[in-house]
Amino acid sequence: MKEDVSILIPVFNNPADTRQCLEGIFASRAENRTQFKIIVCDDGSDDSVTTGYLAALSDRVQLLRNEVNLGYTKSANRLLGAADTRHAVLMNNDCTVHGDWIDQLVDRLDRDERVALVGTRGRMGRGSDGSVHPIMVMFECVGINMASAQELGHLDERFAPAYYEDDDYNVRALLAGYRLDVVQDSKVIHETPARSYGVERRLTLMKINAKKFIEKCRNHPQVALYIRHALFNPYTWKCGWTDDDIACL
Repeated sequence: MKEDVSILIPVFNNPADTRQCLEGIFASRAENRTQFKIIVCDDGSDDSVTTGYLAALSDRVQLLRNEVNLGYTKSANRLLGAADTRHAVLMNNDCTVHGDWIDQLVDRLDRDERVALVGTRGRMGRGSDGSVHPIMVMFECVGINMASAQELGHLDERFAPAYYEDDDYNVRALLAGYRLDVVQDSKVIHETPARSYGVERRLTLMKINAKKFIEKCRNHPQVALYIRHALFNPYTWKCGWTDDDIACL
């Protein structure tokens, strides 16, 4: 039976979380009717535990490997290019899944072809008509309508190695007339920020790419609300942003 969904997971080292993530997905087949395959991109992992574990899964996952570490954005694009299913789920390798998590995402994508992205978490905004709707879907675990992805293209690699490629993709989907949605009944837990870069490197990348993101969006005043939600949020402050950082944007 042909799979409905490709689960796409970039990996760089971090074997404990990677194992927990993948083993949870394997086990979840029993609780979901959705037929899926798993594609992992090993982004140049240099520890033998990770590479050995992934190599041992050759009969359960499709494994891509970058010879050097390219970062999240380029690895995610390689994975999206390998997906040949109706939908995809792009997720971090430190997520854990529970219950009918993937059925919930796929059911929402199937319900409305104008929904491009469905997440397990997001942020809400109020439209000009007073309605409240999602304006941002978190990419820690996101369901993607691959028909919309054909139109929107891949993540913008100006944001490589990571950060704000997801915000940019949200904006591109909205500007193209697609909708976003959040399915809170899809139980996916993501408790840790990305481990790949460390706190200081992560903050540096976020500041650099925030400027790129705002510069790219300057000619689209209708995304001002989105930019405010993207930059002024608890995660930003948790990562060490200050009022002076925001002013420099």
